[in-house]
Amino acid sequence: MKHYLCILCLIMAAVILTPQESAAHQEKKQNYIYLEGESKTVFHKHDKLTGTAAWYGERLHGNKTSSGERFDCYKLTAAHRSLPFGTVLKVTNLRNKRNVLVRITDRGPLSTRFIIDLSKGAARELNMIRAGIAPVTLEIVQLPDWYAKKYKKSK
Repeated sequence: MKHYLCILCLIMAAVILTPQESAAHQEKKQNYIYLEGESKTVFHKHDKLTGTAAWYGERLHGNKTSSGERFDCYKLTAAHRSLPFGTVLKVTNLRNKRNVLVRITDRGPLSTRFIIDLSKGAARELNMIRAGIAPVTLEIVQLPDWYAKKYKKSK
């Protein structure tokens, strides 16, 4: 009987002590929820985003991306959670001020720590291969025509 009581107490303690998601964390997760296939955020040319970039390479080389293209780790491509496929970004490494133009071809990164996943080719241009991650600024250089027409910025 004592063993059952101890087990019951341990289970109750585990349930009570399980950390609940903070409101800020829940809000952060909601930034990337899609409504009927579209992002809640509307992007425009010259918009800037800042965050941490990671890169991915040979392990996924040749796999199909979310856009349907085959991933080539040596091309200047990237994965973003909500930017439309075909968007061209100027990615600037804030540590060394190097920049590169990449095209969005995939969805990601899965981790909320990162704002973008770069191909190995793009990471090499930014000199972030060894570090694996880098603080970056993303500037939208070009949006796909269909997107730019649909969400034309009103003046």
